[in-house]
Amino acid sequence: MQHLPRTASVPLALAAVVPALAAAPAGAQPRIGPGREAEVTALFGAVGSGETAGWTVGDIAIRPDRIDADLGLPDGSTAVVELRHPAAAPAGAGRTPSFAVVVLAGDPGVGPALARALAARDDGAFWERVAAAGTSHASGPGLVRLLWPAGLAGLALLLVIPLLRRRPWRDAEAWRALLEIVALAAAAFLVRRVLFPAGPGNLRSHLPDPSSGAAELFPFGPGYGGWIRLWFAAAGADDGTAFLAGALAGALTVAPVYVLGWFGTGRRGCGVAAAIALAVLPIHARLSPTDDPFALVGLLVAVALACVVAAERYASRALLLAGWLAAGLAATTRPEAALALPPLAVLVSVQPATRRLQRQPLDLLLAAAVLAPAIWAVAVVASSAAATLSAGGGWPDAR
Repeated sequence: MQHLPRTASVPLALAAVVPALAAAPAGAQPRIGPGREAEVTALFGAVGSGETAGWTVGDIAIRPDRIDADLGLPDGSTAVVELRHPAAAPAGAGRTPSFAVVVLAGDPGVGPALARALAARDDGAFWERVAAAGTSHASGPGLVRLLWPAGLAGLALLLVIPLLRRRPWRDAEAWRALLEIVALAAAAFLVRRVLFPAGPGNLRSHLPDPSSGAAELFPFGPGYGGWIRLWFAAAGADDGTAFLAGALAGALTVAPVYVLGWFGTGRRGCGVAAAIALAVLPIHARLSPTDDPFALVGLLVAVALACVVAAERYASRALLLAGWLAAGLAATTRPEAALALPPLAVLVSVQPATRRLQRQPLDLLLAAAVLAPAIWAVAVVASSAAATLSAGGGWPDAR
């Protein structure tokens, strides 16, 4: 299969200034935005038959202005080709209705044969289209997608302010723990960026193209659109941006895992061991640098649990609210993360300090406020899924 390498309570209103949408970068030449993986894969579908019998397609890299592909030939040799916009093609390049085919390495004779194979699947409108219908990841209630970045900023404030108030630099053990978390998170990030190749999860696109309309892909909640658009605004609307965001989310997960190991056992060494185990866990490291929301959901669920455990230790209303907020953000990102809400509620109720705090009217109101968008998003997604399945439409596939 082709692999496409290349992301006391504090008022949440303070976070509303976070931008929610990113515009696609403009340029003189048309750009290939995110969300085109399925279309590009289909373009190479005729390679391996006819005059290209015995050829194999290896890695396909989708760049903003071109497509690179590795080819294996029947004699065991390889070739590297590039599909460019016709306006950027050198003289003598092979042609399809949408592309110029340039051979970068290997037998130059590969170009014309490949161009004829690609032309069988090329309708000539590639550069005029945005992400194919069904590959955009902008599904779900628009309001939740707009509020999601504000919720993420609010969560950051709820975590940072209590930390600063406790002045960890004045406590030797807390300061060592903070340095260990930073070091382990950096190591986890390097593992995910260096040792494991980035690419789209399951060879399908889950990215929203900023210039495309909303499309239904109901297994994913609207929160992921809010998350990835923040990254598009900061680093550009590109597949590599999503892979970077996933790697960072996966690396940051070592922080709540460290806290759970430490506070859960009372020994900081257990927190270090748990964080190291996650940092090098192959399946987590492999799935993090993709355009799937697995790493983000895992981070948010782990943060929710760690916040509730820490709220018990410090009798902190801010951390308790942060736990509910993180769980709500996770549920709006991928609906099945809502399954973490009942166990989280049980944990809150069995811990004496959090149980006492949660009984206060203000704490109940705040918890309900941050969970309402999550419950609404999950209900909308579930009803959409039920309607599609009952109509015989099956499970939607972005490919």
